[in-house]
Amino acid sequence: MLIVNNGEVTISTVLFDLDGTLINSFPGIRHCANQAFIDNGYEPLDDETLLTFVGPPLHQSFSKWVRDPAHVADLITSYRFHYANDGLLNYTIYEGILPVLDYLESAGKALAVATLKPTRFAAHIIAESPLGDYFQVVSGTTSDHSDETKADIITAALKGLGVTPGPNVCMIGDRHQDVEGATATSVSFIGAGWGFGSVAEFSAAGATVICQQPSGLVALLPSL
Repeated sequence: MLIVNNGEVTISTVLFDLDGTLINSFPGIRHCANQAFIDNGYEPLDDETLLTFVGPPLHQSFSKWVRDPAHVADLITSYRFHYANDGLLNYTIYEGILPVLDYLESAGKALAVATLKPTRFAAHIIAESPLGDYFQVVSGTTSDHSDETKADIITAALKGLGVTPGPNVCMIGDRHQDVEGATATSVSFIGAGWGFGSVAEFSAAGATVICQQPSGLVALLPSL
């Protein structure tokens, strides 16, 4: 339901991206991506390049670095194998995230995760960490389907919550896909400036509100 105070929309539902927003998952992603390249006869990539793997679907990331598009499926298979065995839990929760979630929960906000990571991995991460105390829904991709967009994920998350898309919903994420998904579903957006995106990436995608630290969300969310 849309809540209005003094003529302004109040955020009642908050969706969080996972990688680069709730957790710093780069160590696990870096290891698994480079192991996948090595398994398939490629040279490993440098950290600056591998940072671009955080957020987008794997098929998009790997496709930029293969000699033959047919290799992408094998790279993803290798990546998933290593990720399931020694990469999934190689992450840290960003400092300041848990106090923000405490605040939002105490304020009665509906909370969900909306990520392009497969749901089976995202749900495991959430369930096996302190984050599991806060989120009612974890919405991710089904298997490795390449045609699912962030808008699809946001729509599924809101359906799971029983919430209608609108400006009283806020998506918080760190990549252009998050901005585009929020725009396509007509929900509000805050850029997670502590993640893996950049101000230039946010601006190019049309984002106008960027928060540099998780602690800033407490003050910023009521002002949207």
